[in-house]
Amino acid sequence: MGSVRNRVIGAALVCLSSVFSLPGLASAETYGSFGDWSVSCSNGMTCRLASSDMQQTLFASIDFTRRSDANAPVEMTLSVPTEGLGDPAASLSASVDGKVVFSIPVSQLVARRDDLTVALTDDTKVRALLEAMRTGKTLVLTLAGASGRKERSVSLSGMAASLLFLDEAQDRLKRTDALVDKGDRQPPAIVPVREIASFAEVPAALRPLFADPDAECGGFDEANLAAVGAFAIHFETGDDLIAMPCAPGGAYNQPFALYVGQGDNFDLLSVPVMTDRGPGIDPSPYNLDLDWKKRTLSSFFKGRGIGDCGSWYVWKLPGLDEEATGIVLTEQRLKGECDGNDGGGIENWPAVWPVPARKD
Repeated sequence: MGSVRNRVIGAALVCLSSVFSLPGLASAETYGSFGDWSVSCSNGMTCRLASSDMQQTLFASIDFTRRSDANAPVEMTLSVPTEGLGDPAASLSASVDGKVVFSIPVSQLVARRDDLTVALTDDTKVRALLEAMRTGKTLVLTLAGASGRKERSVSLSGMAASLLFLDEAQDRLKRTDALVDKGDRQPPAIVPVREIASFAEVPAALRPLFADPDAECGGFDEANLAAVGAFAIHFETGDDLIAMPCAPGGAYNQPFALYVGQGDNFDLLSVPVMTDRGPGIDPSPYNLDLDWKKRTLSSFFKGRGIGDCGSWYVWKLPGLDEEATGIVLTEQRLKGECDGNDGGGIENWPAVWPVPARKD
């Protein structure tokens, strides 16, 4: 393994912003709802286009997922019916406004998430379906086999706007790899932000720190990396900022570790915080949330599960042409009393930083 140093770098409490990001379940930049469809994006800008109806017995959830990587394929994911998909010779067909787009044996579907969902990974077929859905009104999925024929109809209201939103969220507008708004703009050789969904996607120098179950940050279930929000940011200096869950977390708080570097050399990056004694650092922030459009990183350490108490932090990330270590604390709030009252939202909690103005 290369050089991985446990050296603190980059803490700063300067250049403070006077306008702060307020917390929420999803920011306007990473979530959009259009008609009967919605788009949500992870910390690493893997985006999911989804429609769900839990009253349906066949394919209650229908998702299309695309990573942020250049020319990334699109994957279609379907929830598996309670009774399964039927016999191996069963077929799945998709049609839009009465025109069949594809028909395949269910054996071509790939099991996901402990067999709770199946995926179609044929990018050509998925793209053809999305293009038909973009201008269509109704999608019909048909499962046919020895046990009979079942159909699931889905409204396509909002599909065109959803696809455009997805392209925009991943900075693909007018790019050659856009889904709908294609142009001559070429995708970058290395995308600035990406999801980390497996230990293999962690730089080799850092990988043992997380993949080795006996390491300090080991023991986290690799299958949950994407769900918890592991990500990497690539800077023009060549450095990468890696954000990974550090060991299994508790019921509602997951510790993270941040590393900055390239090649075989990485340093632990501690984030700046304000303590009772003044400026300090924290090598293990919790529950990280990245707002890529605003270039902010936030953390909400919950005092308990209902979120009525705890600590809230917001840091401004450096520009991609700046040093990756230049993370700046712009907001810190604290509510220590777990009284069942969230105070109307975290934005109303007592401010720790910036220091509140004195009232004479």
